[in-house]
Amino acid sequence: MAQDVTPILWGVGTVRTLRAHWVLHELGLTYDSQPIRPRTPAMERADFRAVNPDGKVPALQHGDLTLVESTAIMLFLAETYADRAPDLIPASGAARAHFFEWLSYISTELDAASLYTIRRHQELHQIYGKAPVAVEGARDDFLRMAQKAVRQIETGTPFLLGDTFTLADILLVTCLRFATRMGVTPPAELDNYFKTMTGRPAFVAAMKANET
Repeated sequence: MAQDVTPILWGVGTVRTLRAHWVLHELGLTYDSQPIRPRTPAMERADFRAVNPDGKVPALQHGDLTLVESTAIMLFLAETYADRAPDLIPASGAARAHFFEWLSYISTELDAASLYTIRRHQELHQIYGKAPVAVEGARDDFLRMAQKAVRQIETGTPFLLGDTFTLADILLVTCLRFATRMGVTPPAELDNYFKTMTGRPAFVAAMKANET
């Protein structure tokens, strides 16, 4: 049974590891945190490579199951422990459809396509090369695509799915933090939303765990 398993989360120090820590704290789970940081010698440890030979964090061990990819980890945990926080994933209908639409949109348009383009050619330029035109285009793209979230929040709802906090909010807030780190100022219309989300006790606890 899930209740008999102590999850082991490998990884700290990034927005993607923060997502996994955050959902674990929203669920109120006791877990074992392995503070492996990316691009450090610890990534080469044999015990970590045995968990994820690709050397990426976060990685979750849950009994015999090993999962990587932050969104997959969040979904698995929220489904496995749905009795603790049933609203993290809408159960059915239009809300569930829009939930997966938001997850896809944030993961691709904001995270992968925009922010990671900036990171690769700015923070990691020694590996991927400098590409100022691509970076500037990605900045513009992020701000343009973030307007989808602005339009939703401007309807007066506290969360992306209306009155219900879901994993989509965790994903968006971590991308907004990532944007700031990459030197991109998110739309001011999202400031109050961001402040409310980052004031959640689970977020505060996750930040502490992610900085260990």
